[in-house]
Amino acid sequence: FEEEHFEENEYMCCLYDHDYYPDGYEWCVVDDNKQGVFAYERKSPTGDHLLVVLNFIGNRHTYYTIPVSIYGEYKEVINTDKDIYSGKNVTNGPIMAKNIPALGKKYSLDVDLPPYSGIIFSVTEKKVKTPEKATKVGKMEKATSTKKTK
Repeated sequence: FEEEHFEENEYMCCLYDHDYYPDGYEWCVVDDNKQGVFAYERKSPTGDHLLVVLNFIGNRHTYYTIPVSIYGEYKEVINTDKDIYSGKNVTNGPIMAKNIPALGKKYSLDVDLPPYSGIIFSVTEKKVKTPEKATKVGKMEKATSTKKTK
């Protein structure tokens, strides 16, 4: 871990808090053996969440869809492909979850997974944007009177 991230990031307690309780851990991707990807969420009793995504094979996965249970913004906290770890710097900027269900979860996000990497995302929950109802706007026509002249 980068020391600065560990000291400054209050989300790190998710990695060890609630270790022995089922509600502290939830699988997101558990059976993608062809692409070698695992993903899970860690949750603390205070409501903080982390998403851990691991790629165990030498292929890069671009736009890999991860099912998630929280709608919000996901930011990389740790990425083992950063150049400080002798990686190639394949990173993700902040990613907003999509209101698209995947593998039994309400939301999903697309990530760029470098080969042989581990990425930890912090999650900032947001309100789900619901589509506004379309309203019918009627045209107002100006009433004109015409006088017939003789």
